[in-house]
Amino acid sequence: MDTEAPPVVLALMMALELRFAELYMAASRSSESVDMKEFWARMSRQEESHAGYIDRIRKIYINAPEKFKIGSRFNPVILKSWLSEIGSAASKVKSGEIGPAELLSIASEYENTLMEKNYGEYLISDDAEYLALIGKITSDTAVHGKILRDKITETGSGA
Repeated sequence: MDTEAPPVVLALMMALELRFAELYMAASRSSESVDMKEFWARMSRQEESHAGYIDRIRKIYINAPEKFKIGSRFNPVILKSWLSEIGSAASKVKSGEIGPAELLSIASEYENTLMEKNYGEYLISDDAEYLALIGKITSDTAVHGKILRDKITETGSGA
């Protein structure tokens, strides 16, 4: 099986979003303040939504691959590495090895370097539904980065 085939790469992207949702939900559960519990839970739900959007994109691609061209390549090995790294961070949040202040910085770093910002460069298409879904993911990611930077400033948790 070609590990760079779009359905495979999209499935890895979807798994990555779900791993972020897991990390953020672990943060919600370990937070002491109601505000931070709600903050992380919202972030988790949005990442779950992104996974759903990517699953929809995968289905659009499978049903009409001729509507798409491959743009930027996404290396599945890197995606798998990120899955492992984020899973490890989630475990450390659950065990208390990563505290709230450190997690804000880590999450901000992920959101600001995340491939998610470049998802729209992987597949090129003029399909309206695809463009709307990619637009939503890209917009949410930009907002996540800003919200996290603001939270770091608000809480004085900068790295």
